[in-house]
Amino acid sequence: MLTIVLGVINVVLLLIIVFFVRSSYVVIDEDERGVVTIQGEYKYLLKPGGHMLPPIESDLYRFTNRTKWFKNRSRVATSGDMDSFESVCEYSVRIDDYQDVFEYFGGDYSDEFKLFVKETIEDMVVEYGAEYMKENPDKVNEEFFDKLSAHGELCGLGVGFAELRVEPIGVDESDFDWESEFKGIL
Repeated sequence: MLTIVLGVINVVLLLIIVFFVRSSYVVIDEDERGVVTIQGEYKYLLKPGGHMLPPIESDLYRFTNRTKWFKNRSRVATSGDMDSFESVCEYSVRIDDYQDVFEYFGGDYSDEFKLFVKETIEDMVVEYGAEYMKENPDKVNEEFFDKLSAHGELCGLGVGFAELRVEPIGVDESDFDWESEFKGIL
């Protein structure tokens, strides 16, 4: 009888060990990095390959390592000569510092950074006006790039962008060739 009880206990212990090992093993793909947190605090970065995570109170956040491109449209209403107009910006983001990105944004930086871009465009439009932005695209692009780069650096991102343009609402975007307007990527 004792051997049966010991056998059952061994099987249960083996199943528990297998469960913990299996739930703690993760594979990070070649184009990913993983941020491991314990009780919500950044602990370390996982590079591609197989890894064992601490089984208790740890979480894994996966970030793609390739550059992502975003397109951001903002509609802004101003007082004065212009009614409503929109600005369009296409930009790229890559992660330079995974710990900073995690600590600044948490699990996903995309939506919050898009919101920052939208607010920055709107602030510039209100500050300078649409006419100035249309007439001085190089100055506007340079300042916009500086603002995005500074914010990106603050939160661990590298930022590049193709174009920032401002136009009255209703302009057909399909006529604009993003490829020929590309200014570079970090």
